[in-house]
Amino acid sequence: MIRIKVISKEILSDSLRNLLEKSPEVEVVHDHPADITLFCCESWNRSALAQIEEIRKSSSLAIAVVCEKAEEPFRTESVIDGKVSAVLQMSSREEQLIPGLIAVAAGLKVLQHFPRINHTGLAPPTLTPRELEILRLIADGEGNKSIAYLLEISQHTVKFHISSIFEKLHVLSRTEAIRAGIRSGLISL
Repeated sequence: MIRIKVISKEILSDSLRNLLEKSPEVEVVHDHPADITLFCCESWNRSALAQIEEIRKSSSLAIAVVCEKAEEPFRTESVIDGKVSAVLQMSSREEQLIPGLIAVAAGLKVLQHFPRINHTGLAPPTLTPRELEILRLIADGEGNKSIAYLLEISQHTVKFHISSIFEKLHVLSRTEAIRAGIRSGLISL
C-alpha cells in the first residue's frame, strides 16, 4: 500500500476522492509520512508548475499531477525534465490511475496520453517525418545549407520540404512556421 499526500489547487473532484478512498492499494494521509505527493489541478501549465516548485522546496517526495487538461509540449517536458514524476488525467479509470501512482512510488515516470485540444476547430496539420525533422532543425536555427548537410540531401530538396511545411502550416516565414509548430504540438523548444 502506498501513502499519498493530496494537494489540490482547486476543489478535489468527488469521483477522484472516492476512487482514492475506496482503493485498497492507496491510503490518503494528512499528518503521517507519505510515499508520494498527488497534485490535483484543472489545467497542468506553467502557472500550476509554479506551485509545484514551492512544494518541491519543502518536500523530496515524488510528485504526480492529476489534471483535466494539460498543455503540450509542456506536459511531456515537465516529466522528462524531472519536474514531476507523472501527469495523469483526472478522468482516468481506477485501473489506469492507481497503477500510475504505484509506478511513481516505485520511482518510475508516467506520462498518460491526453487527447489533443484543438482551439482552432481545424484538424492539426500532418507533416511527414522528414518535414518534422526539417521543422525541428529550423527551430534550432539551422539554415538551408546546414539542414542539407545534416540530412545528407540537396539544398533544392530542403527548399521543397520547407515550401511544403509552409503550405501545410499556412504560414509565410520560418518564424511563423516555428510558432505554428509549437502551437500545434509538433515541436517544442
